[in-house]
Amino acid sequence: MVWFAQLITTRRWRLALTLSLYGALIELLQHFSGYRYGDIWDLCADSSGVMLAWGLVTWVMPNLLDQIAPRSG
Repeated sequence: MVWFAQLITTRRWRLALTLSLYGALIELLQHFSGYRYGDIWDLCADSSGVMLAWGLVTWVMPNLLDQIAPRSG
């Protein structure tokens, strides 16, 4: 999330939602695979990580990529 959020600087909430839904899809597919188990706690951990990263890129380091490698021009 942090890496993608440095590339997508507007509407980061869509990125967070997309990544959370991706985590839910993976858990659902694991549940129906037969040899893996989808777990609600894994989904909570995935979503918590996305929300933590969203908070970081929103308030703590919103322009990290520009600080590391400023754009020329």
